Amino acid sequence: MLGKNLRNAVLGISIEYKNSYQFNVPVFNSNLKNSIKQKPTEDGFYIEAFNYFDFLDQGVSGSPNANNPSSIFQYDTPFSYKTKKPRLDQGLGDWAKAKGINKFAVQQSIFRKGIVPRLITKQVQEQLDRGRGIKDRLNEGFLKDIDDEFKDEK
Repeated sequence: MLGKNLRNAVLGISIEYKNSYQFNVPVFNSNLKNSIKQKPTEDGFYIEAFNYFDFLDQGVSGSPNANNPSSIFQYDTPFSYKTKKPRLDQGLGDWAKAKGINKFAVQQSIFRKGIVPRLITKQVQEQLDRGRGIKDRLNEGFLKDIDDEFKDEK
């Protein structure tokens, strides 16, 4: 169980993470941006977002072309299209409609070319590493909790 000061430090860090993720999500995707939330746990927090966040963040490799296998769009990602095309019911269809683009053409393009990784998580981590140190803030909260415990015992 976290003490009050450490819990407040974790809460502040979780809000920073959420805000950084929202800032780094592509501008064209406000639904994804609004889906990003920080959720507390007993000993920290986690960030949640729509299920397609990972595909934009880490990218998706395209499907191999039978006529020219070397033309495949390959990215360093665990996700790839081999036989099934991306689903249109998970935001992709709505996005294409909002942009006035044929959703089936978008689906085919993503199937063949994949999705270039946006590396949102890496950007967030780099931004937060440049700011006030997370370890320092957690240590400060922990030390304040210990100090408070000793004050309460007097």
